[in-house]
Formats: sequence, structure tokens, C-alpha cells
Amino acid sequence: MAAPKQTDPQFKLRLPASLKEQIEVAADKNNRSMNSEIVARLQASFNLPHQNGDGTFYTPNWLIEKLISALEEQRDKKGSDEND
Repeated sequence: MAAPKQTDPQFKLRLPASLKEQIEVAADKNNRSMNSEIVARLQASFNLPHQNGDGTFYTPNWLIEKLISALEEQRDKKGSDEND
């Protein structure tokens, strides 16, 4: 008997037809299966800022670093434009 190809848990999912179409389009655009598209989007959602129980937000370090980098780039660009 052959070993199963996939060992990840599986479950059925019901979603509106319009959402399924959006996922199909996005998956095609990103050159991946619908399953891979859904998994990638779910994983990305866990990297977004999350609200704590006290109403404050927790922001992942990668997002803070990205914002700081963007602000530094703007500052540097503005400084070089002023020097021209």
C-alpha cells in the first residue's frame, strides 16, 4: 500500500461563489493553487496588527521595522532634494 502524499489536515470549507472566484483569480495571478493561495493569505493575516484584550494593538516587529525604514527613506530623499 502506497503512503499518502499529503499528511496535513484537511477540511471542507463553504464560501460564497464570489469569494471563490476572487481566490481563483488571485491564485492564477500568483501562479499557485487555490489551496496555496488560501494558506498564504491566512498565514499573512497572522502577521497583521492584532487587538489586545485591553483595546490596544500589538504590532509585529517586522511591520514596525518596515515603517521605520520607509520613514528613513522619505527623510533621506527629502534631505537630498533640499541639498540640490
